[in-house]
Amino acid sequence: MWIVIIAGLAGGTLLFRLTGPTVGAWLEMSERTERLLTIAATVMLAAVVVTATLSAHQDTPASISVARVAGVGAGAILAWVRQPMYVVVIAAAGVTATFRFAGIA
Repeated sequence: MWIVIIAGLAGGTLLFRLTGPTVGAWLEMSERTERLLTIAATVMLAAVVVTATLSAHQDTPASISVARVAGVGAGAILAWVRQPMYVVVIAAAGVTATFRFAGIA
């Protein structure tokens, strides 16, 4: 059963990747639409980050994890000032780990 689902998702992904350049070659879009489509991927990623950060998990079922929010905040600030990705990830993980080690969930 899972193999069928995974194969279907893989086939759909491949189909989207193959049709993208083909459709893009004959589809005329305005400059505004192209700009909005470029921004859309970033907005969707930001929405996933916010949802994952602010949702309750097993470690804190009733409240938001302060450590997680602090780590994401530190990573966001470092990304905003254009630090390399490895610096952003390591700093965010370090801030989260420090908060959790200090007992601040």
